Amino acid sequence: MTDVLTPEFWIGNTANVDERLLTAAQISAMNERSFATTRSLADLRAFPTTLSAAELTAMLRRVSRIPHETHYYRSGVALQRDDYARYEAGLNIPGIADRNPVRFGLIVRRTSMRRYPTDDIVSKTTAPQDFDRFQENGLFPTDRVAVLHQSKDRGWLLVQSYNYLGWVHANAVAIGERDQVLESPENTGFLLVTGAKIYTTSNPALPQTSGIQLDMSIRLPLYSGPCNVPPNARNNHHIVELPVRGEDGLLRFAPALIPQDADVHPGYLSYTRRHVIRQAFCFLGEVYGWGHSRNSRDCSGFVAEIYRTFGIYLPRNSDDQGASPIGENLRFSDQSTNDEKRAALRSLQAGDLIYTPGHVMLYLGAINEEPYVIHDASALNYMTGTGSFVRNAPGGVSVSPFLQLHSDESLSHLQAMTGIKCIR
Repeated sequence: MTDVLTPEFWIGNTANVDERLLTAAQISAMNERSFATTRSLADLRAFPTTLSAAELTAMLRRVSRIPHETHYYRSGVALQRDDYARYEAGLNIPGIADRNPVRFGLIVRRTSMRRYPTDDIVSKTTAPQDFDRFQENGLFPTDRVAVLHQSKDRGWLLVQSYNYLGWVHANAVAIGERDQVLESPENTGFLLVTGAKIYTTSNPALPQTSGIQLDMSIRLPLYSGPCNVPPNARNNHHIVELPVRGEDGLLRFAPALIPQDADVHPGYLSYTRRHVIRQAFCFLGEVYGWGHSRNSRDCSGFVAEIYRTFGIYLPRNSDDQGASPIGENLRFSDQSTNDEKRAALRSLQAGDLIYTPGHVMLYLGAINEEPYVIHDASALNYMTGTGSFVRNAPGGVSVSPFLQLHSDESLSHLQAMTGIKCIR
C-alpha cells in the first residue's frame, strides 16, 4: 500500500486536520512552564553570569565521563587507560578557576556536540555500523549557546544549548554580548526553515554566507542593512541575516540569500495536524544519524525539529522527552496490560507521540484499527503478517504499522510502550 507513504493520504485520513491545536500565546506559555519544570531544558536567559569551580566541574562531568564498558576505535582496537587519560587531559580541569565567567555565542555552521573534545570515533562494539558513542548532539546555525569552558588545546568549547550540554569546535561558535546573542528574532521578523535541509545561494559578493546548510526549524532574521548584491539576485531571493565568526572569534552578522522557492515560511507554522504530518514527511527516507551524526538526525531529533517549527521546545533525548511534564501524558507501568495500551492507542490523534525505552514515534492514524507511526529508527525489527520475524532491517525515517514493530523477537513495541504524549 504505497499511499501510506504520502502525507496526502494521512491528511485525508485525519479529522479536523486544520484545527489549530494551540495558539501562539498558548505555545509561549507552555514553553515558559516547560523551561521552569523540565530539568533537561535550560533557559539561557536565566543562566548565571559566572559558575563556581564546583558548579562548572559538575556540569562538565555530566557529559565527560569515562564509560564503564569497554569501547573500541573503528580499527577494532579497544580503548585503554592511556587513551582516556589523554581525553581527560584535554578537558583542562586545572584551568577551572574559583569563579568562571559565562560567555554567550551563536553557532555559525552545523556542528557536533561531543562527549570529549575530540573527533575520535568510539563505539561500544567492533561492528562497523555501530554508533559513535562520543557523539551527543548536533547544533545548527543561529543556535544560541552559553560558553562555559575551553579545552586544553583551545580548539573546543564546552557549551550549553537550550536542551543539551557538550563540546563543540571553537571555530563553530561566534562569541557575542549576552543581550546580542539572546535577542529573539521574533522581535524583528524571521523566516523559518520548514524543509529538511535548504542551502543559502552561493554568491561571490557574500563569501561568508554562501552555500550554508540550514536544517528544519532554524529561524532566519530578516536582513535590512546595506547589501552588495545585484538587483536580479535581490528580486528572486529572500535576504536574511546569518551569524559569522570574525578572525578574532567574535560575532558579526552578514546578509545571506535564500532562494524564493526554498522551503521556508514567514514566522512559525500554525500548529495544526496538517502541518505536523507535512513536516514529518519532509524527512521520509532520510538515513538515521545517532546524535545528529551522518548529517542527519535520530528519533528524538526528528520529533524535536518537527515541533520546533511551531515554536514548541522539547528535550533532546527520547527518554527525557517522555518523562517531561510537557503536554498531556499517559504513562504505563509494568502492571499495564496490552489491552489498556491498545485502548490508549485508539484515542490518539495525528501528531501524538508514542514512547518505548530509547525511542519515540509520531502517530499518523489507523487503517482497519492498525495504528501507523512515522519514526526515525536505527534499524527495524518486526513480525510479518505470516508470523516470521525480521531483524535489523534498514532503518531511517519510515512509516510503520505499530503493532508489528518489535524491540526484539520476544518483546513487541506494544509491550515495551512506556508512555504517550499529546501536545494539545
